[in-house]
Amino acid sequence: MGGPATGKTTVAKHFPEFPHISTGDLFRRHLQNDHAKGVELQCLMNKGGLLPDQIVFKALLAQPCLWKSNTVFLDGFPRNPRQLDYFLKYFGQPTALIYLNAKESTMVKNLMERGRPDDNKEAIQERIDYFKSTTQPMINSLLKTRINSLILDGDADHFDLVLENMRTFLIQKKLHPEKWGLNSL
Repeated sequence: MGGPATGKTTVAKHFPEFPHISTGDLFRRHLQNDHAKGVELQCLMNKGGLLPDQIVFKALLAQPCLWKSNTVFLDGFPRNPRQLDYFLKYFGQPTALIYLNAKESTMVKNLMERGRPDDNKEAIQERIDYFKSTTQPMINSLLKTRINSLILDGDADHFDLVLENMRTFLIQKKLHPEKWGLNSL
């Protein structure tokens, strides 16, 4: 979990042994395939708005890896308490929470450099405001529970250290095949 452009997708790509679902990527692909609905939803996303929860839920339930794997990297979900309640109802307590914590200035810089069509100033500020007002408090509440959690520095200049810390955490919590050891980074 983490704010917009904190490196969630980038980190997940370094762990190809685990299924990764990025709700943003999922919906960008969906919007390309469903032009009629896509225009409406793309307009919403271009303004920094989030897709309706019911659309997100339906898309997630259709992902086979959620039902077949014990460890899945969810990227961009849950973003609000309602989505968290939905997750808990269908999948139970998450095994772990990995949080990429970054300053707002880092998020803005990363979003501006990323250059996707929906990364305009209005949309960026809307996403960051939503994260700070809704997602961040939810993450803070989750971190206070007994859930296995790891907070990573999303501002770190040493990305290799972020990956090493994550791999160590996954091995220690027995979420990662132990036979790989730490030297396989």
